Amino acid sequence: TEMSFSTLTEANWDSWFSIWWKVSELSSTAMEILTRTINIINRCTNLYRDTQLDDTSLSGCQVPYILRICRQPGQTQEELAQGLHVHKSSVARKLAALETNGWITRTPCAQDRRALRVYPTPKAEAVIPQLHQMLTEWSDYLTASLSPQEADTLLALLNRVADRAEAWATERGQD
Repeated sequence: TEMSFSTLTEANWDSWFSIWWKVSELSSTAMEILTRTINIINRCTNLYRDTQLDDTSLSGCQVPYILRICRQPGQTQEELAQGLHVHKSSVARKLAALETNGWITRTPCAQDRRALRVYPTPKAEAVIPQLHQMLTEWSDYLTASLSPQEADTLLALLNRVADRAEAWATERGQD
């Protein structure tokens, strides 16, 4: 017979709870593995970027900032923080280093003098082709053991998971 909450008795409750607990542990463990795996890929990606950018004053963790600023010049620091899903204080520190090294400029926003708009310098725009090539080479390296279909499936699944994570952050005003 099919078991549901309405048909539970004290005799089968222990069995039901044991099954639920195992599923719960599996789910928790799967999320820990997913998070750990994504973190490993991210850390190794930053190490790879660092080695590829040795001849510049850019670090691996600054690459997403440069790409987003060049893609959307004039966005505010707050918009950049939301787009990258990082804290505003982290953005301020990263931008200060990028500005010091001549990669970006920041100007006060006309509508809100407290806000700063961020623009790429010609130096930042000139490095974009190198960044795209570097990212393509790294992606090719990571997916070399996958078939094209497996790589597409992996990307589609990761995008679905990322969409859910972004939806959670947006619902809570933490984007």
